[in-house]
Amino acid sequence: MPAASGGLWDRASAVQAFDGALRAGDADAVAETLPDVWEAMREARLGTPFAQQYAPQIAEMPLGEAMAGIVFEIGLLGPDYEAVALEHTPRNARDALLVALARGMPEEARPESPPEDPIPLALMRGFTDQAPPETLARMIEEDRAGEVILRAISLIDEGRAGDTGALAEGLATLRAVGLEDPARRIALQLLLLEYPA
Repeated sequence: MPAASGGLWDRASAVQAFDGALRAGDADAVAETLPDVWEAMREARLGTPFAQQYAPQIAEMPLGEAMAGIVFEIGLLGPDYEAVALEHTPRNARDALLVALARGMPEEARPESPPEDPIPLALMRGFTDQAPPETLARMIEEDRAGEVILRAISLIDEGRAGDTGALAEGLATLRAVGLEDPARRIALQLLLLEYPA
């Protein structure tokens, strides 16, 4: 039981209320508790583990249109993100980009005018016209995959700090060494958790 209130204990209480509603199969209670627990998990940087644990069960519950946006986001961070994307009808340009990233096909979400936010642009480039940096391309040819992956992760970290060119290069590099699934998951996590709408 939570020993106090505030911070950690509020999150613990929110998770317990949600988990209890889910275990009871009470869709109304799940819909009532889901917004609070999802906000708490995102603030604590626990959105992905939460989604990995709960997304399949949440998807099976009739939570109504009001919860559709949250259910979609959680599903994209869960284990079956591509299936979630295939079943979703985008409601706006951001939804369309999320669906396209989950499928590894962001060219399908290219708007008539590019988005002003540089992060979506960098994510799109990482899956379309961006190639790995020349140095890393040579390392790939030399079968130095381990080093390349570490460098790609470093580039993505630089991208999280604001270098969108590095972000695109890092994603393109992961894809070039066959790590398509991790590249998609990273792109979805960045857009949903670090640059939410």
